[in-house]
Amino acid sequence: KRDELYVLYPSEELMTLKFDFRLEKREIKFLFGILRNCPNIISIDIGRHIHLDNSNFKLFMSLLGSNSTLNELIIGEGITLFNGKDDNYERVESLHDALVLNSSLTSLTIDDVELDQQCCISLSDAFSKNSSLTSIQLSHCNIDDLGCTALSECFKSNTSITSLNLAVNRINNAGCIALCDRL
Repeated sequence: KRDELYVLYPSEELMTLKFDFRLEKREIKFLFGILRNCPNIISIDIGRHIHLDNSNFKLFMSLLGSNSTLNELIIGEGITLFNGKDDNYERVESLHDALVLNSSLTSLTIDDVELDQQCCISLSDAFSKNSSLTSIQLSHCNIDDLGCTALSECFKSNTSITSLNLAVNRINNAGCIALCDRL
């Protein structure tokens, strides 16, 4: 409940944040305050109903990049990582930069968020530079063979990833072969 959420801020006991309601502008600012002031948060689920404009998304990613306690980040439907019409990849690059800088995140889930080949190239580069990630779930992301091939490149240099879920995507033989060649 929203009222209960406000009681928790700031708190050293707060460890998990899950948003299953649409956040209004003032609540997004509240989320940023929590990230700054609650030192023990280990899991954030910004699933289906959080809508961030570009500047707030970049701010959230910069806070993620500097966070030293977060272990799990779940990004769900409703979060737009790129605008296919304008080829605007600013959000993907912000996520890339946060993943490269963050050294505590062990689990990343991106579920039901469109990821094209350029997104997969950027994520693969971030995954190859992040040695703390062990589990990556990219399900229902419309990833095709080219995207899967791009993602497979991270396995050349990253041996810390022990779990990869690419369920319910558009990956066929070529993508599977590229991935198997890297494992």
